[in-house]
Amino acid sequence: MLPTVIEQIDRVKQDYPDIEVVPQPDGSIRILIKNFSLPSYWGRDKTNILISLPPGYPQAMPSGFQAQLDGQNWTGYCWRPASWDPSRDNLWKWIKLIEKFFEESHP
Repeated sequence: MLPTVIEQIDRVKQDYPDIEVVPQPDGSIRILIKNFSLPSYWGRDKTNILISLPPGYPQAMPSGFQAQLDGQNWTGYCWRPASWDPSRDNLWKWIKLIEKFFEESHP
């Protein structure tokens, strides 16, 4: 992993200490955030979130994420911001955008 990616992961761990980071053979990185807080109208307090950073991240923008909303079943969300600037956008911001998604969306 690139030093900038390691720094971004370390920053995320400050807010989400219960994460698992698994580099993949294709160069992507899977990040599992456990106990991700949800607004009450989702019917549960927490869920697990799976993010796959594409090969070439941070130049390549992440696209979508998965949420574990029913036991071990994952629900995929193909969602991305309108633009991605690797000089100012990062993993922490991506996760904050996912938080905003859950706040603005209703099941």
